[in-house]
Amino acid sequence: MAKLAPLAIALFGYAALLVGMAATYSRLPERMASHFDASGVANGWMSRDGYVWLMVGVVTFVTLTMLAAFGSVRFLPKSLINIPRRDYWLAPERRDETARSLMRFGLLMVGFESLFFLAIHLMVVAANESQPVRLSNDVWWLLVAFLATTGAFLFKLYRRFA
Repeated sequence: MAKLAPLAIALFGYAALLVGMAATYSRLPERMASHFDASGVANGWMSRDGYVWLMVGVVTFVTLTMLAAFGSVRFLPKSLINIPRRDYWLAPERRDETARSLMRFGLLMVGFESLFFLAIHLMVVAANESQPVRLSNDVWWLLVAFLATTGAFLFKLYRRFA
């Protein structure tokens, strides 16, 4: 069961994003603020449909790119894979387990990335409902939390292969 947890997290994160986008679609104005400067002031606008398709497209692209990168470890030449002690971990007798470990990490990151984009989206929805339109400064705390968690995941991954 624990081996399926990363896949469940990835699917949950991506599904949560899609459900969140659909559930909040009607709350967005036809012409909405979609980009904000560092202080939260809207400085870019687009159609509601354009925004939703862009968000879903970006998350889908990032998700597929990350999964392809982590999944390619099984097939790429060693010289193209950058992990600590590469020769040891990519030796034929360990390569499959290494690939599985990296894919589990990739699935966790994909789920986490989808939830991060969902949180950003919910902040954009709230910003468009406020008058004047303004993105909360909490977005910076969200970014710090995302980067710190990503850093912790990378540190754990590095330690796994060190």
